Amino acid sequence: MKKPDKSYARERDPITLIKRYKEKAESTPGSSRIILTKNSKVVKNTKEGFLTGTIHLAPSVESLPFGGVNMCAKASDGCKSACLKHAGLHAMPYNAVRRVALTLWFLKDKNSFYKRLDTEIQDLIKAAGKKDLTPAVRPNCLSDRRDLATWIHTNYPKVLCYDYTKLPKPWEALSHNYHLTFSRSETNQTECDEALKHGVNVAVVFDGQIPSSWRGVEVLDGDSNDINWISPDKTGVYVGLKLKGSNAAKERARSSGFAVRV
Repeated sequence: MKKPDKSYARERDPITLIKRYKEKAESTPGSSRIILTKNSKVVKNTKEGFLTGTIHLAPSVESLPFGGVNMCAKASDGCKSACLKHAGLHAMPYNAVRRVALTLWFLKDKNSFYKRLDTEIQDLIKAAGKKDLTPAVRPNCLSDRRDLATWIHTNYPKVLCYDYTKLPKPWEALSHNYHLTFSRSETNQTECDEALKHGVNVAVVFDGQIPSSWRGVEVLDGDSNDINWISPDKTGVYVGLKLKGSNAAKERARSSGFAVRV
């Protein structure tokens, strides 16, 4: 994969940034990655045979002040307060501006957004082939838009597409190349139980060490890599994630019940 474009790292206005991204996409097609990126977690996927590209759109209501929409329709209060946008590099001001810019591009000019995304996915496919890896895309690293994921997994049947979601009945959206892990919050345990019954894994944020089981169900280590569910015998189980973020975000996650104390 080509290196991400960091030439606009000082830009603080998402409206200006989206214009510059679109101009670059038209003037220098394929020269660098604008939409697809990677992070330290998905890099671990190469050990499992996958080359992964990620898309970081604005979570929840982050884009609303700029004319966007709620990108996480089922986010609970605890989910919003403990969102990974508060953790690590996600919390950097430029990355927030970048997320909003990409979100507005996606919402307001899908044709050019998808045109650029196609270029970058084709690049990912070629790069994966050269390394004898399977190309994979995680469309919603922070957002929860199934329409974006559907566009990718239907147009690129040889690309593995996967997400975490709180949208209802995830088992109805699965396909041969689209995998969903349902995400637990402090308000949706009933939906989690239904997902488990349908063979869908459920992600749980734990405050402390990830246990081997919870509520009588096996727990996988979701921090070891981003695709621990590829084994066909690991379905209908919990995927444990350690509580992350700033101290304030962690405390909000604890007090809301979003993070499970162990």
